[in-house]
Amino acid sequence: ESMVDDRFEVLVVEEGTGDSVKCRDGAYRQIIVQNATERGVDVGDFLEVAVTGHNTVYAFGEPVDGTPAEAAGADDAGRVPGDD
Repeated sequence: ESMVDDRFEVLVVEEGTGDSVKCRDGAYRQIIVQNATERGVDVGDFLEVAVTGHNTVYAFGEPVDGTPAEAAGADDAGRVPGDD
């Protein structure tokens, strides 16, 4: 099942390769956010991300601007209501 265009609440857990960070959603799926410095994303941040692509190991996502993850009402798996 494709995750593209789904939104998830994630925790930034560690620095990745280059200027990327590794994030985990509520179901412990790995989502990579690239250009972390440019986006002001640091380890320990909670974000809402929209998945833009994926492969067999992890997904790629971009932070959703202006929508704090807590305010979006994410469920226990990190999926945001209305994004089915």
